[in-house]
Amino acid sequence: MTQFRISSTLTLASALLLSACGDADPPPPPITVWPVSEQVTMARLAQADVQGLALTMRCDAQISITPATPSAHVISWNISRGFNQLGRFSVRLSAITPTNTHTDIDIPPDPQGGEMFDAARPMPDPVFNGPLRPALDELVRAAMEQRPFDQRLLPPGIANGGVCGHGAPAPNPGAAPPPQPAMPDASPPQPDQAAPTPAPQAAAQGDDDETPRRAGGGTVVE
Repeated sequence: MTQFRISSTLTLASALLLSACGDADPPPPPITVWPVSEQVTMARLAQADVQGLALTMRCDAQISITPATPSAHVISWNISRGFNQLGRFSVRLSAITPTNTHTDIDIPPDPQGGEMFDAARPMPDPVFNGPLRPALDELVRAAMEQRPFDQRLLPPGIANGGVCGHGAPAPNPGAAPPPQPAMPDASPPQPDQAAPTPAPQAAAQGDDDETPRRAGGGTVVE
């Protein structure tokens, strides 16, 4: 398979909207179009290096990015920490022609303003170490160019780890557990070891019951 770098930006301003907008209006933003069919685009995005994205962007090892069930024209991934789902992002596909497909990244809005994971304000428990959207741009480019996620192609300052410092330090699964305080010995005191019992002494000769005893007058008492 030949790997190639696709020219990902085609400016379609004049061709698409000039007649509707007029000469005085500013040109529309460039539209990202990939010169492959929607089916090929979907297949390549399904092989996107989300593991590389997670390793580059996540604040702790418990953050995982897994594919969700795809739907027509949309492919999505779930973001979770352990068993807790934190959010989702999607890439929406639009067929411009049978051999040209437009992709658009969709990140849900944040209830407090902006979009989720935009790193616009400190969070008590941050998920990513920088804004997610620029990293997703690289994820889509890498998938369409059939290569791994490349942190070096992110804009300067992305994924610098500064956002993670607002929360608790990330756990290190390989670190030794912290020392535990010594616990008082609650076992009952043990009695001192008893002194060894002296061995019985042999009876003195003459004390044997079978030895005849002499009376005071010299008579042998049987």
